[in-house]
Amino acid sequence: MALQERDNMGPGEIDDTKTEPIANDRNGSLSSSSHSGSQVETVQPGAKSPRSLGREIFFLAVLCSAQLFTQAGLAMSILPQRIIAKSFGIENDPGTLSWFAAGYSLTVGTFILIAGRLGDVFGYKRFFVGGFLWFSLWSLLAGFAVYSGPIFFAFSRAMQGIGPAFMLPNANAIISRAYEPGMTQNIAFSLFGCTAPGGFVLGSVFASLLSKRVWWPWAFWIMCICLLLAAVLGFLIVPATSQSKDPKKVETCSI
Repeated sequence: MALQERDNMGPGEIDDTKTEPIANDRNGSLSSSSHSGSQVETVQPGAKSPRSLGREIFFLAVLCSAQLFTQAGLAMSILPQRIIAKSFGIENDPGTLSWFAAGYSLTVGTFILIAGRLGDVFGYKRFFVGGFLWFSLWSLLAGFAVYSGPIFFAFSRAMQGIGPAFMLPNANAIISRAYEPGMTQNIAFSLFGCTAPGGFVLGSVFASLLSKRVWWPWAFWIMCICLLLAAVLGFLIVPATSQSKDPKKVETCSI
């Protein structure tokens, strides 16, 4: 219609039709803007970085603790392996002993992609904190496996690995949502990555000392307490993240 009216205009007449710029609204759809030159940026909801320096330090410490506890959990059954094997009477059964560490690593690698996808759909914080709680529960049961036997201990180790599988990808996602791409985000990811070797060393040292000087189940029980504290701090400090607005569109097969 506007083109027809413009064609029917006589010579010398001025077209007073005002054109309004098109801008993206917050939902990502195209909309008209009444102010010339104005732009509406698309904002993707997510976790926001803490404002105060002290809170930001705690925020990063809680996120990095996911990496630390993951590697510490792996080391806890590697160095004191002979002491654990002696308590079960399986010093000469390397096949069973190998599952104390392999079962843990197997479930971490198996569930990590699934956990990351679930965090994308239902929110990162709930699976991040839930991973700590799950890890804590099975650390407690792994310590009590001393009264059961090596099979239940290997099973508990495998169940432990599901906790880090939920913690790691969602911690990464929270960092990427909390900081814009740039130097600060690079530093945050660097801190998260460099925590891994430190966690393995700490887990090896403390598990070995407790196994040698006290009793090896205490390494898992103390781990349980530390994970509970980390879960509480994560619940209090980590900002809530949004979930998918249309869960019906999620491919359940991919989950």
